Amino acid sequence: MTSVAVANERELVTLPVCPANDEHVLDVEETARMLRVGRNTIYELVGRNEIPHRRLGKQIRFSRDALMSWLGGGHGGTRRKGNENACTT
Repeated sequence: MTSVAVANERELVTLPVCPANDEHVLDVEETARMLRVGRNTIYELVGRNEIPHRRLGKQIRFSRDALMSWLGGGHGGTRRKGNENACTT
């Protein structure tokens, strides 16, 4: 596991970085490739709130696990906004 040093008022704190989770968070291009559709199709699905996604400012991100659940007919929880970290414990 990699870590990042962050300056605190009193001490230097080392926070873990979750590189393993980076492969589980996809952008529009990666999602389109994974689903074998065009980017415009992904944007249309996002616009109709039909695909599980998160908006981080102007960026759109997808959880690979949520997409796989969505493809399998599960209820992958579609979300339009959110600031949660992709890195979970």
